[in-house]
Amino acid sequence: MLRAVSSVLAFDFQAKTVIQLHPKDIPDHTAREWFCWLDVDATSASAEGDLRLAGLPSMTAEAVLREDADVPYTLEGGSLRFTLVEARYADGRVEMRPIHVVLTERLLVTAHRGPADCIQRMAAHCRDDFQRFGQSAGFLLYEIADGLLDSYRRGRRRFAETVELLHDRLLEAADEEVFARVSTMTRDLLRFRKTVLDTAETLHELATRKSPFVPSTTQPFLLSVAEAVSRVGEDLTVHRDTLNDAVNLYLSAISHHTNRVVKRLTIVGTIFMPLTFLCGIYGMNMDIPEVKWEGMYLLFWIICIATVAGLVWMMRRWKWL
Repeated sequence: MLRAVSSVLAFDFQAKTVIQLHPKDIPDHTAREWFCWLDVDATSASAEGDLRLAGLPSMTAEAVLREDADVPYTLEGGSLRFTLVEARYADGRVEMRPIHVVLTERLLVTAHRGPADCIQRMAAHCRDDFQRFGQSAGFLLYEIADGLLDSYRRGRRRFAETVELLHDRLLEAADEEVFARVSTMTRDLLRFRKTVLDTAETLHELATRKSPFVPSTTQPFLLSVAEAVSRVGEDLTVHRDTLNDAVNLYLSAISHHTNRVVKRLTIVGTIFMPLTFLCGIYGMNMDIPEVKWEGMYLLFWIICIATVAGLVWMMRRWKWL
């Protein structure tokens, strides 16, 4: 496995030989028709010097090492340049790590800031894969693409698990913390999905556009990976919709419960409204004829009970109760 800050592997596809080199040895081996892979950590002080030792022009080396570099599929100056982004979802947050790639006829350069899982995976398996099916430099592009696909699938599975947990909490015992997590999760899903779809687009261009640097024999495999990456993006859309549906379902349940409470309070208020009117009339501090009638107190309660009974009957008939 490549663990140095800057590492070089040289491949001889005719003799099926792979060796490890120093960056300064790259020009000599490429001149002898070896294909070299240079992997650099852009945070290293020696990164720019190693790129120049490999024969990259100064402007290209500086562009690759810039922290804000985001290069789409660009074919110029005898090289192919593009940026892929490794995305991971761990500990409740999304981590992005751009991988800048420069491909020439005899050289592949990958540059990133800090360790990249897909590059480490590629370094661990490329020797065996080279012996098994490496026919051209295209197998290294496939290794990168396959490593990214694997990282996206792991992220998708973690998203699915988290979305399921949030879905259950929303339906069981939602609180402010859950809504904050749902908001964060929705934002992370959008970021992750954008990264996945951008990668799918870049891989699709590598698989369909003709160039002297991407072997035609590799393009069908890259197209297959691009389609698989696109499906991961579609799955992430489903997870986002599932989360939104759970929120909408919770809000609908709360709205329904509120409407039932308001309906009951309205019924109570409607029943007591005429009773309040009667109490107001007979509670006035003045002499009215009714106070001298015998049995008026009983008649008052008969009127109240009849009013309530009539209202309840009407509400049941109108299916308010």
